[in-house]
Amino acid sequence: MERLRRLWRGFGYRVFLLRNVTKEQLKDTIESMLKIVRGERPLMVHVLGRARAQDLSTSIAYTAPEGPSIESQWIVDQFAPLKTNKVFFFLGPCDGLEDAIEEDGVLMNASDSSGTVTVYANEPENFQGKDHAEFIYTKVMCKVFTEDGGSSDLQSMVEKVNGIVDKHYENMGCTLIKTESLGFEEKVYLK
Repeated sequence: MERLRRLWRGFGYRVFLLRNVTKEQLKDTIESMLKIVRGERPLMVHVLGRARAQDLSTSIAYTAPEGPSIESQWIVDQFAPLKTNKVFFFLGPCDGLEDAIEEDGVLMNASDSSGTVTVYANEPENFQGKDHAEFIYTKVMCKVFTEDGGSSDLQSMVEKVNGIVDKHYENMGCTLIKTESLGFEEKVYLK
């Protein structure tokens, strides 16, 4: 956890640790973040919820995976007036469990390309025991973001991730079932 704090502080941002928060608290936090970045660079945040893969056609999303969610469009509206360079933070998975990050020892890495800073999480192997589908998705996403982050747009990378993950489970003989819940596209792989 301290590594995460140091990394975020290194980019000049304050660190907010949120657990079991209300929708209003989430909004307050985003507004606080806006006060920090307004006049500098807009901040894109996506938190990958537990066993959920959000449609990232919109560029900014912030949700409480185990609790209330905020509509992506509300957040896009808040950041839309800021037209300078963009910063995208990817922190995942964040499933509301206090020990999820600390015990798994999530490693954070950063790359800077063409004025865009991408921060991604690299999950350790022992995460697989908690949720196989989420582990695979996160692992593939980290790999794609690392390899393509400097040359591809966000939507293209997400489509690539989805294709790789779907193919992985297809090769395992699984059937993919998609459902919509609270603005999320939930994927269930049945064997």
